Amino acid sequence: MSLRPVGLFLTVLFLTGCPTGPSTILPTDIDLSKAKRPGNTPEETLVELARLVKLLADSGRTDANAHCGWGRILHLLRRLKARETLAKATPEVRRRCEPLSPWMGPEGDPFLLAGSAGHWTHVLKAGTDPVLLVEGAGAIADLLDEKIGRPELRRGRLEPADRIADLLYRRFLEEAVVDLRCYALARSQTTGDPELGEPAAVALDRYAASLRELAAAPDVKSEAAQNWNERAAGLERQAQVIRKAPGLFELSPDLRRSIEADPDDLLRLSIEHANVANREVSRRGDDTVILESFERALRHFVAARECLVEPSTLQKRILDTMPIAADGLRRHAFEK
Repeated sequence: MSLRPVGLFLTVLFLTGCPTGPSTILPTDIDLSKAKRPGNTPEETLVELARLVKLLADSGRTDANAHCGWGRILHLLRRLKARETLAKATPEVRRRCEPLSPWMGPEGDPFLLAGSAGHWTHVLKAGTDPVLLVEGAGAIADLLDEKIGRPELRRGRLEPADRIADLLYRRFLEEAVVDLRCYALARSQTTGDPELGEPAAVALDRYAASLRELAAAPDVKSEAAQNWNERAAGLERQAQVIRKAPGLFELSPDLRRSIEADPDDLLRLSIEHANVANREVSRRGDDTVILESFERALRHFVAARECLVEPSTLQKRILDTMPIAADGLRRHAFEK
């Protein structure tokens, strides 16, 4: 497997950027109480969600509360199995639910998962009140959690598609979930929620197990195996500390930067780390820096891809470099 020159290309993509940023148009909350009213039939709930979708779409709103509304609505559509429900509904219900049609395509659950996660990333980026930040991080973590055990829900994959590629992709999903759970735990210190420590600890233990599985994989280089086993031990210790004293966990600047980010920000971060890795490779630099920089690049690539419904042209160009970063990681960590 040959290395490909990517440093300059990645730098160019990083410099071009993808301008984003929430506005503050009509910053009122989206009321889902009618949709969630006890006793509603699935059809009645869908009709109300369709009304809210039309309201949001017509308003053109991009503020944090609007993104929060979108995130909750798309999650509800998935839980309701909206496409299947509408297929059995009366013509009148289908007519009233026409605003939902852009979300009722054949892609199904992966489409709705990405849509919900993408909107929640904008809530996190907006830096709203802690309660919404905790909800947003938890919502994305839940959505990514499903993809760990169900590859058919994923929006991307690593090439070549083999056992190592699947282990790596799963490991990057698990790292993203760890970051989201730990972020929610840190933010919950201001909301008073004592229930978030155990999910963070469980995610840490699972991520540690994946690193140990990679360390034991065939053809792994001894340096990479040692690195992964040492980090796994550190994650297990962190899980123990969180279980004993969840209130002591603090939000670091790096964690905040990784989580309070939309897909464009995540892609920028991935490019930064990929450029560091390639620069160190060209200099025959520090092996640990190379390994961990490639891993950070791919962690952000994967998180970005799973939160994108339909990537823009520029986003597709950046995502096309994901196999190159994976190639670099595999060359550095495995013999073959």
